[in-house]
Amino acid sequence: LNRKKHTFLHPGFSSILMVFLILCLVTFAVLSFMTARSDYALSEKLAEKNTQYYEANNAAQLLLAQVDEELLALYQSADDAASYYGALPAVLENLPLPDQVTDFQTDVSTDDVTASFTVRMSDTRCLAVTLDFIYPELSGDNCYKITQWQTVTDTGAASDSNTLHLYTGDTP
Repeated sequence: LNRKKHTFLHPGFSSILMVFLILCLVTFAVLSFMTARSDYALSEKLAEKNTQYYEANNAAQLLLAQVDEELLALYQSADDAASYYGALPAVLENLPLPDQVTDFQTDVSTDDVTASFTVRMSDTRCLAVTLDFIYPELSGDNCYKITQWQTVTDTGAASDSNTLHLYTGDTP
């Protein structure tokens, strides 16, 4: 009695299974590589933006240090608040500005004196700072109050490569 064994697996099935597994592994490897590459590119952009912000922050802090020195000298030479506020615009106009600081403007009104300036970070981003100047009650008090310290994005300077061209339904 010769009995043939009937097997479920043929040599062709295991080969097809191996090819399928190799294709799955290659697909997952390519997807992992693409994800890692896009994560790396995103982290590079984020690192560049953070570096730009902290460089702008440093330039603004340097200007504030100069303002502190000048206002301390003004406070020590002023007799009262009226003479302090009277000489304040001239002191602010003669400040040496760091290279990164642009648009330094002083606004003198009847109630108070404010100054604002921007520090350019990139073509589309800048750090906007606004100061309200106050007469210090004691010699160790602050001479100004920071009312704005904000990153501002210029949306008008965006290039066409960063915008989406959406279908509006109109025919050209």
